[in-house]
Amino acid sequence: MKAIAWGPLQPVHTFPVYFINGYVFHIDSYAQGRKTCNSGVCIKGTSYDENESDFYDIIEEIMVIEYPGFPLKRVALFNCKWFDPLRGVNIDKRSNTVEINQTKRYRKYELFVMAEQAGQVYFTPYPSKNKSRSN
Repeated sequence: MKAIAWGPLQPVHTFPVYFINGYVFHIDSYAQGRKTCNSGVCIKGTSYDENESDFYDIIEEIMVIEYPGFPLKRVALFNCKWFDPLRGVNIDKRSNTVEINQTKRYRKYELFVMAEQAGQVYFTPYPSKNKSRSN
């Protein structure tokens, strides 16, 4: 606790790629034009009542903050602007897929998530007759 109370070491390190939880994560700008796309994340909800659901987004920045002490303590954070879980996410129970409307953003200011909490997802565009969903 003392190390955290002293505050983080300077500077904060940023990376285009980070390996955690058995996944390789990329920031979105690093993933552009590559054969693999590893920038999608999902943060699972905890209670799954009518007011809570999973959060989805694309990683914009990966930061690692280090705290002094032995052993050195590190915290990895993903900077994301989340898709709205209530207005922009639809779960198709028949096919077990999640549809994301990428124009619907979560308006609360919660940009960062600990990398340890993140699962990896893949976003792919799909055709739709409804123009508001074709993205």
